[in-house]
Amino acid sequence: MHARRTLRQRKVLCIVLFFTIIAGLLAACGTRSSGAGTGSIVPSATVTPFATVAGYGIAQGCPSNLVVSATPATPDVSIGPTSGIVNVHRGDVIEIHMPFGLMWEGPTTSQGILQLQHPYGYAWKLGNVCIWRFVAKDVGTVSLTFLGRAICKKVPLCTPSVTVALFTIKVS
Repeated sequence: MHARRTLRQRKVLCIVLFFTIIAGLLAACGTRSSGAGTGSIVPSATVTPFATVAGYGIAQGCPSNLVVSATPATPDVSIGPTSGIVNVHRGDVIEIHMPFGLMWEGPTTSQGILQLQHPYGYAWKLGNVCIWRFVAKDVGTVSLTFLGRAICKKVPLCTPSVTVALFTIKVS
C-alpha cells in the first residue's frame, strides 16, 4: 500500500516538473520585433477608473487585484482565449480576454509594435475575464503568449495543467 502511494506521489511530482519545464521553455521563447516599441508601460486613459480589491483578481486567476469598475472604451479588436492569427490596423486598440478559473501569465511590458496599456491583466467582473489592452503603434507582426495554470488550493486534489494561448498579431 505504501509503495502505491509513493509511486503515485512520484508520478504527480514528475508531471508537475514536466509542466514547469515546458512552461519555462515557452516563457523563454519570447518574441523579438524590429518595431519601435520601447518596452515601457504607458497609462491608458481608456481603462479608468480602477480600484484594488484585496484578493479578488488573483483569486480569479488574474495577475493583479486591480478591478475596473467602469466600462472601458470599446476596443477595435477583442480576442481570446483561443489561439489564432489576428489582423489589425495601426492605431487599433486590441483587447485580450482570458477567462477566470486559471492563473494567467501574459506580457508585462510592451511587445515590439504593440504598446501595453496600464493596468494589464486586470479583472473585469462583468465578463469574468482578465484583460490585457494593447495599442498597435507600428506595422509588423508580433506574437503574444499567455500561460494559464490550474489554480490549486490543495496540491493532492488538483491535476496540474498548463494552457497555452498564442496570438499572432499582424498590424498593417
